Amino acid sequence: DPGSLVSIYPRNRASGGFTSCSYPEFEYYRDHNRTLSGVLAYLRIPMTLRAGGQAERIHGELVSPNYFTVLDVKPALGRLFTAGEAKAPGSGAVVVLSHGFWERRFGADPGVLGRSVRLGDGSFTIIGVAPRGYQGIVLDWYGPPSAWVPVTMYRQAVPPLAEVDALGSWGMQSYPLVA
Repeated sequence: DPGSLVSIYPRNRASGGFTSCSYPEFEYYRDHNRTLSGVLAYLRIPMTLRAGGQAERIHGELVSPNYFTVLDVKPALGRLFTAGEAKAPGSGAVVVLSHGFWERRFGADPGVLGRSVRLGDGSFTIIGVAPRGYQGIVLDWYGPPSAWVPVTMYRQAVPPLAEVDALGSWGMQSYPLVA
């Protein structure tokens, strides 16, 4: 129900414009919200996926653990992130593929579940496939995301971010919020 979604962009008092949020800001809004049924964060970012000896640059999204729950998205195949695996850095790395990417890259093979792929520097287990037609939240010139990864696994999935505290830095205002 896209009509029930809102974007949250805090006002930047210094510039007078609006900005995305840091992950700690997202956690604050999520935990102190008394009006909205849920708040999620995401970050669209290029990733390199390697499977079957072939590397491919894809559009991926690092997402808060509650991303699919807030949007009430159900998988076409497999499952989505569980709270435990998506919250703990260092837990088993998991990825959900878009339906279109699963069809194109993996020939719609249901046996893809449980298979490992490389994203950035990490090994990720494919746990699910998003429903046909689901293209993420934002339709932009980048094209729809091919994969969703819990943001807690950003260091493995996106090596250039490994030196950044993407979960604890109040200054990294890179996450759009949707509620």
